[in-house]
Order: sequence, then C-alpha cells, then structure tokens
Amino acid sequence: MVCMAKARKGPTRARQASSQGPVQSPREALVAEVARYELARQGLERTLLLAVEVGRAQGCSWTDVGEAFNVTRQAAFQRFGRKMGGQA
Repeated sequence: MVCMAKARKGPTRARQASSQGPVQSPREALVAEVARYELARQGLERTLLLAVEVGRAQGCSWTDVGEAFNVTRQAAFQRFGRKMGGQA
C-alpha cells in the first residue's frame, strides 16, 4: 500500500507536461528564466533612464542623481549620461 500512496501524491511528469505544456530540460528552463529576467531588467533600466532624464530636465545635477543611486556623480554620468547623449 505504501507504493500506491506514493504514486498518488502528485501528478506524473506526463500529466504535468500535458497540463502545463512540454517538459523542459533543466538547460531550457534556465535559458527561458534568464530571458524573462533580462527582459524585465531592460524594462527597469529604461524606466530608470527616463526618471534620470526627467530629473535632469527639472534641474537636478549629476551629484543629485549620484546621491539617489548612492554612487558618485561620475558613476551616475557613466551609467546614464552617455545614454542621454552625454549631457554634462
């Protein structure tokens, strides 16, 4: 009876595949997961760049931007200024 109870605990791999799409190899799952996070990271980076652009347009200095990110003004400019066309 113990074996039967174990077998009924959860869906089999075959049932999981049919209900959730094809079963991925660990490598395929990793690649898919990294791709999702990379898309999210790129979206957040664009959002941060927009926030910095707005702040700069409203008169914030690179020192202000750096303080917001807890980095030097030079580091803030290297990260965002070059993407904004190098506005000093």
